[in-house]
Amino acid sequence: MAVREPRALLREFGLHLDDAVALHVHDSTAEVRYMVLPRRPAGTDEWDEARLAALVTRDCMIGVALPHAYPPAATTAVAALSPPP
Repeated sequence: MAVREPRALLREFGLHLDDAVALHVHDSTAEVRYMVLPRRPAGTDEWDEARLAALVTRDCMIGVALPHAYPPAATTAVAALSPPP
């Protein structure tokens, strides 16, 4: 069964894509399989393979989430612990 509204489906998983992001849906068959390669997060150019691999979750590998170098909760906690300027 084809996905009729892929952006709506991804939103159900918590992934909100900007309208400028091209989205293509392909069905796998017995002969053809597709692999999702998560995009590299900004700010990770100098990271080694092990550190990058730690960012990739199950949801990233099935295409319903994006990897984040700094999870929002961790960023908030660091900001809360930082002394005022």
